[in-house]
Amino acid sequence: TTTPQIKRRSEKGDAEAVLKQMVQGQWGFSDEEADIKAAKQRDEAWQAALKALVKPDELERWVAAEKRNNEQRSHVFALVAVAELDRRLLLLPEQRDAIEKLALEAAKPLGSLSMDINELWQGNLGGALLLVHAMGLKNVEALLQESQKKEFLVLAQRCQYQWTRLKPKLRKKT
Repeated sequence: TTTPQIKRRSEKGDAEAVLKQMVQGQWGFSDEEADIKAAKQRDEAWQAALKALVKPDELERWVAAEKRNNEQRSHVFALVAVAELDRRLLLLPEQRDAIEKLALEAAKPLGSLSMDINELWQGNLGGALLLVHAMGLKNVEALLQESQKKEFLVLAQRCQYQWTRLKPKLRKKT
């Protein structure tokens, strides 16, 4: 007997073989409902610990500092993305200004995802270009000259996978 989740994940293969792989640690398995429940329990435990250990004024300062850090992180991410676009597409000053406005707005929710962002652009600042997907490809493309559009679409395609990985995490946080 197998669970419905295992049956869904193993439509192309034998459910018993999948179970064997799972036991051997060769196959990833995730129960989204359990993950959500566990995350909620961790958050509740964390909040309770904070209330017990940290004074209200300290907590207020901490929350303010966290907010400030998130804002700074998203601001830097946006500026790096614009700088990379400029480097690769040779933007005109008016294009750069318009794209920077889009980037600064699109990057706001990314500040709270520091570990995910760092993972994406570790040693490669081009990873910041995933922000073009948050800005909207059509929005950016509308600001570009014909000679820039082909390279822009190549860049957007290169970071599509990274954006696809990050987007679900982004929705959960905002």
